[in-house]
Amino acid sequence: MSGLLSALGRKKVIDLPAVEDSRLNRCLGTFDLTMIGVGSTLGVGLYVIAGEVTRQEAGPSVLLSFTLAAIVSALSAVCYAELCCRIPKTGSAYTFIYVTAGEFLAFAIGWNMLLELIIGAASVGRAMSQYIDLMFENRLSGWLADLVWWWPKSADFLIGQYPDILAFFVVILITVVLLLGVRTSSNMNSLFTGLNLLVLSVFIIFGIFYIHPYNLTTPDGFFPFGISGMLSGAASCFYAFVGFDSIAAMSEEATDPARSLPTAILATLVICYVCYIACSGVLVLVLPYNQIPAEATLAAIFTLSDFPAVKYVIDVGATCALLASIVGSLLPVPRIIYAMANDRLLPPAFGEVSSKETPATALVVAGVLAALLALVIDLQGLVEMMSIGTLMAYGMVAASVLLVRYNPEFVGLSPEECGQLQSGSNALFNPVSESSTSDVYQPSSAERDLLEIDESTQPTEESYANVKMCLFLVCIQMAVLAPWLMQRMPHIIHGSAIDVVVVTLLAIGVSSLTLFIASQPTRKRDETAFSTPMVPILPLLAIFFNLCLIARLQALTWVRFAVWITLGLGVYFGYSIRNSNLAFNPADPIGNYKPINPLY
Repeated sequence: MSGLLSALGRKKVIDLPAVEDSRLNRCLGTFDLTMIGVGSTLGVGLYVIAGEVTRQEAGPSVLLSFTLAAIVSALSAVCYAELCCRIPKTGSAYTFIYVTAGEFLAFAIGWNMLLELIIGAASVGRAMSQYIDLMFENRLSGWLADLVWWWPKSADFLIGQYPDILAFFVVILITVVLLLGVRTSSNMNSLFTGLNLLVLSVFIIFGIFYIHPYNLTTPDGFFPFGISGMLSGAASCFYAFVGFDSIAAMSEEATDPARSLPTAILATLVICYVCYIACSGVLVLVLPYNQIPAEATLAAIFTLSDFPAVKYVIDVGATCALLASIVGSLLPVPRIIYAMANDRLLPPAFGEVSSKETPATALVVAGVLAALLALVIDLQGLVEMMSIGTLMAYGMVAASVLLVRYNPEFVGLSPEECGQLQSGSNALFNPVSESSTSDVYQPSSAERDLLEIDESTQPTEESYANVKMCLFLVCIQMAVLAPWLMQRMPHIIHGSAIDVVVVTLLAIGVSSLTLFIASQPTRKRDETAFSTPMVPILPLLAIFFNLCLIARLQALTWVRFAVWITLGLGVYFGYSIRNSNLAFNPADPIGNYKPINPLY
């Protein structure tokens, strides 16, 4: 039994030779990574979610919904940014968790991320097909429905009312382009994303001529659905910012990961927030919230204007944005499969790299699966099966930051190796001037006083054990508090005694444990090019808000999760646990693997 527990918790080691040992093409700069992040984020969120949230949940207060969602997203983004500096290996959250929390949790997160990213690509393909169908006044869907007359029209639970052939071929075409290499893929993504940003600028400029400030408060005020509607809208808008994990998955293909990755992640968040606020602002100022069209929202408002031709420009932008979103959804999938195959948690065949330095086998498998899902599954069914893996990954990455910062041993690249990367003495990355180290964020005395951290002391094994135990306990309490708040909020507002007592006790417990963690010695923040500020408060807030969003998920999402994780457990205990690189030589997890004693 002890051997089994040891196997579940064994951790991967990352050092400079492991970073150098890559078969992928290291050619992406900060601009490329930023465009990948913006492209994967600024698609469905803007052309679909913004209109739906405004019309059904928040009204004009959607501006506050996007602001709150951006703040919550930033909590996870800064955690990703730090771990990208420390662990610049492909795999995103899977690799981060493998290094910090252990193999089993890493496999579970990676396994769920794979399905969600594939479902994401399929759902965007289906959404793009429906958008094009709207451009042709639903003639395409009618023609397909007549063509496949034998398709079961009544089977509308998950199964679409007709096979979406256009979505299938779009996803397959994108997959073929991605096989040409990451440089070609990045250029194509940058083209689509650039056109989308240009079209959004046109929308904002032309929209300014039709704004009516009184629409912010009429007909039902700025909060037509109340504060609760604004908060519900913020939860929906959060998914409009999901995409920066695509940047983290490209770590091995970044020329200067220690600086480009965190810069691209934060730049993506800022660019997308500005676009969401500007376009939503135009939307709610041009039309009253209850008159906003249900479909093709941004384009439809120009059909009533003096510039109806702008509608077609917006349609082009929407198509480019959705194509870029498919690229952004598919790009990380083969990288995660590649990372898991290299670690032997999946068969090594999935880790094969083509002459274009692309994980081709994994990409073909992911692309075909996404295309088949887009062909058969209804869009709403696809959307309802998403989210839980992403939210769990975000929460675990935030916890990983705490495990890194309170660990007595440096995790990832050592301070000396980070210095080599920043000074350019390592030829692997683009040179960076020595003066760039002055840009590293330094903790203020006020922050040290707030968290009561003495940075002159180093963490010990005892303090690290205390932090791990407290982190486990605080996550348990948050896992109870978050759904309680989500489900019982009306009763809490109305003063239900039992609800108030339960929430108060849980809040006290969470606060006490947070203060105890903050009192423990932590590593210095100038060890990497970017460090998460206000540890442990910001990572714990990220965990809490992600748990709140998990508590709001639909039952179908949990059913999908249960089925998929059951399959994953079969794969892990039937194959991965015995074939993992660390099962052969955990003392040398990045060297030459030689069989040692069996696990059990």
